[in-house]
Amino acid sequence: MSLPGQLAAIESLETNEGQPVNLSDLEGKIVGLYFSASWCPPCVAFSPELNAFAAKHGDDFVVVLVTLDRLRSWPPGNAAG
Repeated sequence: MSLPGQLAAIESLETNEGQPVNLSDLEGKIVGLYFSASWCPPCVAFSPELNAFAAKHGDDFVVVLVTLDRLRSWPPGNAAG
């Protein structure tokens, strides 16, 4: 746990399917941190633009979704529950 004013360590990342991702897998790629929530209308509206950007840049661009939602699908707003 980090305290206010301290950097927080990334403990783990996972794919949409729940598979672990090693931080070393992201090396050399453009990594976009996307803070979003399924209940946030501007976030849901931005998702198609982000998907288009990701499609244009292929495997060189990776989105890391940061959310407290318990989504298992992309984009936000398309998940059940």
